Formats: sequence, structure tokens, C-alpha cells
Amino acid sequence: MQLGSLPFKYLGVPIPARKLSVLDCSLLVERIVERIRALGSRHLSYGGRLTLIKSVLANLHSYWARIFILPKAILKRIDDICRNFLWKGLKRLHEFNIASVAKYVWWLANKKDHLWVRWVNGIYFKGSSWASVQASASSSWAWKRICKVRDIMLPGYQGDWWLQPGGHYSVNLGYKWLCPDGVDVQWRHVVWNRFCLPRHSFICWVQAYQRLQTRARMAKYGYNGDMCCCLCAEVTETAEHLFFKCKYSTLCVQYMSNWLGFHLPSDDTWNWWMKHRFKSLFLKKVIGAAIVGLVFSVWKARNHSLHNHVLIRPDVWMKPVVANLIYRCQTQISSNVRERFEVWLSTLS
Repeated sequence: MQLGSLPFKYLGVPIPARKLSVLDCSLLVERIVERIRALGSRHLSYGGRLTLIKSVLANLHSYWARIFILPKAILKRIDDICRNFLWKGLKRLHEFNIASVAKYVWWLANKKDHLWVRWVNGIYFKGSSWASVQASASSSWAWKRICKVRDIMLPGYQGDWWLQPGGHYSVNLGYKWLCPDGVDVQWRHVVWNRFCLPRHSFICWVQAYQRLQTRARMAKYGYNGDMCCCLCAEVTETAEHLFFKCKYSTLCVQYMSNWLGFHLPSDDTWNWWMKHRFKSLFLKKVIGAAIVGLVFSVWKARNHSLHNHVLIRPDVWMKPVVANLIYRCQTQISSNVRERFEVWLSTLS
């Protein structure tokens, strides 16, 4: 039998004899960059970029993060790549790495029947409690890191939530504990509504933070060209004007109102949606999806006019947007809701 040596690769990840180095993790960074180069050349929309990060880039990192505590330099590099590819990125990778490795702490606390747990009990615990055992100077680098993660997550156990006997730990729950939600914003209920198309939601989310690059916003960064609205060419192009005080966007709102059979005010649309009492939650969500679709369609029409110097009539422009909303609603509703609103839904088709 041939005698092996360290380091070697197992299931696509390096198994080193010493502490995982930046060089050991270079393969992970290279794979992420390769995926971006291969798919980024396809001129992906914001929604496409979001899907790529969630399904490809984040999964590559998550696979490694659930096995190792990655060097901070590597986490920063991956975070920079994701932020450059998509504004603001998605997750705080260092905290996600800690939450992933905390799974091993949960195994130890609950005395899971794993070979690794039995080995740790025999080598490191020696009768000590999992919450009090300390890593000695001669301990392996992996065990030292696990003890550090234990110390970080220990208040969660004392707070009586994730490490209860018989309980269940999830990486998502641990990450939320490490990164609690910020101030709740009311518009999230309309922007991240499941009846909205992802690409509609993303553009609306950017607009909610006032980050869409209107001409007025670009002027802050040195733009000194034409400041008039690309849709009506009458006043300065600001987000407040585009959504929905512009003559063109007002006609889009009117078209959407006629399709829904429900009047949508073009002034202060967000607050109206949040304060209005709808007959049902389903109706509220569908109309919310229509408002989000309006933001997307107006912004897309603006970009089309800017780059192609062609302004398409609002009724022609809105038809494919409405068709996509119809399909989205049909795929998201449950059978009991479909029966209750069958007549109304038939008028939308």
C-alpha cells in the first residue's frame, strides 16, 4: 500500500497538515472568478446577478465555510468580488463562516453520535464540560478555532435558544443571531412580495434606497450633460419625478389601473398601498406586485429611451410587463385562493 502525505485534496478541498493558509484557499477564489468571467460576459441583469451569487458563488463559499474557518483575507477577497459583481453583496461572510462552524459546537453540546465527537471527548474534554474546556498551546489549530467559535456563540446557549437539549441548530439561525435584523422598513412588504418578479423586486429595492442612477443623481458625481427627463423631456430627471409624476409614468400607472380594475394613485403610491385596507391579503399582494412592476417598467423605459433614442408608447411598453405579472400570479396562487378570485383573475388574463 502506498503511503500518502499531507497536504492532499478530499472532495475538492485541501486537507493541510497545518493551519489553512491564504495560498491553500486560492483555489476557491479562482473558481469564483472563473464563474464570474464565464457568466458575467452575458450582460446579466441585476436579477440574473443575484441568482448567480445565490446559486453558484455563495454555494462554492458555503461548501468550504462549513468545513473550515477560512482566513479573513480570503473572506474579504470573496466579499469584494461579490460586492463588485452586485451592489452591496448579500451576506457578511465572516459571520456566516462562524455560524457554519458553530454546527460542530452544537454537535459537542448535544453529544451527537459522531466519530469526531467521540474523538474530541477522548482527546480534549477528559471529563470537562464542552462550555468550559480550553484549548491548550499544543492543541491543533482547528480545535483552537472551534473553541473561539464556542466562546462567540456561548451567549446564545445561555440565552436559551439554539443549543437546547433535543433542539436543532441551523446555520441560518446562527447567522441571524450574529447579524440581527436592522430597522424594519415598511416598503419591504411590497418589494419582497412573492408575487413580484425577482428582477422587478431588485430594481424596486435599489430605488427604495435612492440608488438608481438618474441624471440628477449622476450630476453629483460630475455628470454635466442634459438634465431633462428621458421620458418627457420637460423637467429635471429625478427619482421623485420618474416615480410617478412624469407624464409618461402617469400613463403607465393608468394602464396598470385599467388592467387591475383598481385605481392606483400616481401620487405617494407606496404609502397608499401600505395604508389602504384591501379585501384580502391576496389582493394586496397582487396590487403590490403591480406597483413594483411599474417601477421596473418605467426605469426600463427610461433606459431604452436614453440608449436607443426611441420612446415606445406606454400601452405598448406595458403589455409584456402585464403578461409576465399574469404568469407570475398564476404560478404563485394556491387552489383555494384561485377558486375565491376566479372571476377577477379571469378578467386579468
